[in-house]
Amino acid sequence: MAVFTSMYDPMNKDKEKLMNENEELLKDMLDFAIKELEDNEIELINQMKVCDDYHSIFECLKKTGKKLMNYYVFFCQSLKIEKLYHTFNLKKDTEAFIPRMERYIRSKDKIVIQNMFPGYLFIKTRMNQTEFDTLLLLMKEERDGVIRELKKEEVSAITKEEIKLLDILLNKQYILVMSKGYKVNGRTKIIEGPLKELEEHIVAVDKKSHEAVLNIEFLNKKLKAGIEMQNKEV
Repeated sequence: MAVFTSMYDPMNKDKEKLMNENEELLKDMLDFAIKELEDNEIELINQMKVCDDYHSIFECLKKTGKKLMNYYVFFCQSLKIEKLYHTFNLKKDTEAFIPRMERYIRSKDKIVIQNMFPGYLFIKTRMNQTEFDTLLLLMKEERDGVIRELKKEEVSAITKEEIKLLDILLNKQYILVMSKGYKVNGRTKIIEGPLKELEEHIVAVDKKSHEAVLNIEFLNKKLKAGIEMQNKEV
């Protein structure tokens, strides 16, 4: 039963109806939570007062909790994406980033850093879709260069699963670095790098181009990542 998707979501008629229909169950759940706090000698404090009833606990959680990050994606004019990147990073409560990756260039025999998704700009923010759409309207000329925002049924194009995937792949500088691995009975074994958590998703490896292909789609394309294969094979 999901009455709220988030404690910050507005109460609409459907949620109010669902909550009223399950009032007793919700009370039992809150009573259980309160008892667990008491049994473990844990107190929630809000403005120097102990939160010990339904309303005060809910208000305390709203103040101490943090909204989850939402990710929004723009497809931009290539010559203006850097300008947009800097513009959004000057805004309050938004962080823009451009995912990059280490890629081996065989003709030059060296590793360079390139954009993972050319033309795409990612925005991290705690704003919901309505708040973010309002920000875009207020930006007016500042958003010049945005071709379109990627959306799925009028909401953020990036799902929670995709956000988790980006967290696995990208380092703090939003770069997908090279992984290292070797073959074991025909399968790729990762010994170092971000692909270690995604080893089972590797379906092909091109040793010459130092590239692994995963059975995961992102922005409607099969995900690829750099990999340096060791000579040993078990």
